[in-house]
Amino acid sequence: MPSLRLNVLADVANMLIPDFPFIRRLEFSESIAIEYDQVTGASYVAVPGSSILTAIQVVILTADKNITVRTSGQTDAGSLIGADGLFLLFNCNLSAITVQNNSGDTAHITGLLMGA
Repeated sequence: MPSLRLNVLADVANMLIPDFPFIRRLEFSESIAIEYDQVTGASYVAVPGSSILTAIQVVILTADKNITVRTSGQTDAGSLIGADGLFLLFNCNLSAITVQNNSGDTAHITGLLMGA
């Protein structure tokens, strides 16, 4: 059974951030490492492997171009992630994850999906 240990450290000079560092470990039925290129101008496209999981419980995505991410049939503007940014959802319950690339160039997208 694959497990994920997530350590998130947020450090701001002269400021205490409550509950950081954030450290959790969970086990999942399946994990899918993803790495693919998405052409520009395409509508929202399902992240490869996302249809294999009944419940997506972890999403980690990064891309070298600006992308927009939608979850579970979301119809609003989605979440814009800047080039080399990080999209992270942990301990969630999603049915789908889609990406749109309107950057003008092909986006190289990498990440991890985990769930049941």
